This record gives sequence, structure tokens and C-alpha cells, in this order.
Amino acid sequence: MASGWLQKAQAVFGHREEPPQLYVITCECGMTYSGIRASKPQKTVCSRCGSGLFIFPACPYPLPESVARRMRGEEVAPVKRKESERPSPENRRGEKKSKKRASFAADLDPPREPTPTVSPREQAAAAIERVRTLFTPLRLIVLALAVTVGGTIAVAVRQSQFEHARRNVEPAIERGMKAYADHDFGTASTELSLAVQSLDRLGRSDPISQQVRQRAREAQAAASLLSSSLSDALLSILQESSSESLTTRVERRLAGQWLFLDAPLLASTDTESRVSSPRLTVEGTMLVGKLQCRMEFSRHPGTGWPQPKAAPQPQRAIFAAQLETIRLGEGRQAADAVIVLSAATALLWTSADGYAGLVPPPTDAAEREQWQAVLDTQRTAINLPKETN
Repeated sequence: MASGWLQKAQAVFGHREEPPQLYVITCECGMTYSGIRASKPQKTVCSRCGSGLFIFPACPYPLPESVARRMRGEEVAPVKRKESERPSPENRRGEKKSKKRASFAADLDPPREPTPTVSPREQAAAAIERVRTLFTPLRLIVLALAVTVGGTIAVAVRQSQFEHARRNVEPAIERGMKAYADHDFGTASTELSLAVQSLDRLGRSDPISQQVRQRAREAQAAASLLSSSLSDALLSILQESSSESLTTRVERRLAGQWLFLDAPLLASTDTESRVSSPRLTVEGTMLVGKLQCRMEFSRHPGTGWPQPKAAPQPQRAIFAAQLETIRLGEGRQAADAVIVLSAATALLWTSADGYAGLVPPPTDAAEREQWQAVLDTQRTAINLPKETN
């Protein structure tokens, strides 16, 4: 805004209408913008690259007549020098030298051509034209044919896989179940795994399919059981002369090994475990050399397994689980070490044939009845149909 003295002068001598003050500004990307300066600074954003542009406000003071006439579009007459104002010969020589220097500098750094201004509409039109050039009718026809042929091939391959699965699923189930009943768990695991792949491809989830999936898991666990007893394997590791920690040695040699257990399960006696992360523990301890060990799951295995309670009640379970690691320094829980079982792959056992192939069934009728009742209860807990003999 004009100061006080300017307002007083305009009141005395009259106010001359100033022409609008134009601006021309070029962005870093080459886009040029022009307009009329406002009384306040302006900010805008380049439509091409998004950079911010700042425009100074209009000068509040009266402009020189030559500048005002140039803004109004009027020609400005060249100023004629008086004879006395003409440069002397020395000054002329100096001007010639300056012109030569300017010419030499221009040769070294030639002037750049001004970047043409492209409006957003022209940019959109150019983009549309490029798309039209790229997607010609012939190319669109070829693309449609390629998509059609590719889709047909994909459908044919899927149909072939579906038919192959449907033809092979029943024979694979028959071979796998027979090998399972004969206690050939290696063959049963291979055949039943193929049957499960076919069932998954066919999208089957009926009770028979669930039964086959359970048998496949049991066969895989039975085929991968630890070859010796766990206490013997741990004792052999304890007696090793090695600089590695016991945990490292156990994980290196036993991690992932399957164990088959028939034991009571109860809630962990650790208060923090029951509250923050409830998990199951195997009742009792095992003496390995001078090391007293107990077993515990890394977390609760999930559906069908006994639920932890505040007052632990032992519940018998027949199951298979993989050894995960061993934790030391658990003396406060009446054990020197805790053998941690993986809960992610643990499975409740459901088959009498599989049990008989791993552990001799009890000869006592009452004990055998209890053993069969545990298997039947576990089948019901994981929603499997009743086992047929």
C-alpha cells in the first residue's frame, strides 16, 4: 500500500491511473505462465510438474512513463543523444571492446531457445493421440485373440488337472489307507499326501476328505518319529564335549523331530503363562542324567485339545508333536529344563490302527476300553466321523 506522503501528493497533483502490471514466469520444467500482478503476492502450482511458483505483488508506487507506456502497449520513441552526450573516441573503442567480449561469450555459451508453452489441454490431446497410435485396430484384434487363446488354454489345463485329480484320488486313498493299516507309514504318507493334493484341487471338504487329511497327518508324523527314545537322545547330547550351549545342540539335532505321547495334559502351573498366553503342559517330569525336565507346548494347540483352567485338571491325551527347543533355568517350576513342543503342527491321534503300529495296545480289557474311549473322544473333538472297523 502507498505510504502517507504518496497519498497526500496524489491528492494535490491528481491521481494518474496506472496500467495493469503484467508478469511472465517460467517454471523449472519449462512451462511458462503469464498474468496480471495483484496487490498481494500470489502462489500457484505448475500443472506439469507440480512445483510451487511465487509471483511478486504489483509495485504500489507510480511507474516511470516509459514503463507505463510499454505496459499499455505503446511504442517508446528511442532517446536521441545530444551532440554533447555522444561518446568520445576513447568511449567508442571501449564500447567496441565490450561488444567483442559479449560476442565471444555468446559464442562460448550460445543462447538457449525458449521452451514452448504447452497448455494442459494440449498435453491431454497429445496423450490421447499417443494412445490411439499405440492401440491401433489391428493391435486390438491381435490382443483380443491372444487373450481368448490364453484363457482357453488356461481353462483346458485346469479342466485336465481336475479330471486327473478325479481319476487318481480314489486309487491314492485306497493305496494310502491299505499301507496305513499295514503300518507302512512311509508309503502311507506319500500316497495320502497325493490324495490330499487331489482333494484340495477338487475342493472337497466332506467327512471322508477330512478323514483322509487326518490320516495323512498321522502317517507323516509316524514316518518321522524320533528313532530312539527322547531321554536317550538328550542324554547323548548332554554327554557331548562341545562349546555350544545345550539349547543350540538340542535344536541342531532334535528340532523338528516327532514324538508320540500318551500322557495327561494340564494347564501350565506358571501364573503368567495362564493369564497372558495359556498353554498346556505334560504332567510329570523326566530325569535325563542329573537334569530334571518337563514338557510344555509353545502355546495352546487349538480346537479339540484340553482347555487350560485356573485349577489344572489332568486330562489324558494321545498325540504327536514336534520338538521345538529346550529352555534352561526353570528350577522355580520344579524342573531344571523345559522341553518345548511345537503347537503349530501338533495333532491329536484318532486311529487305533496307527496306535497299534507305534505302541503295542494294552492287553487288559479295561485299559483297552479306556484307550479306545480316548481316541473316540479326540475324533469327536476335531469333528471326524466315527471310525469303522
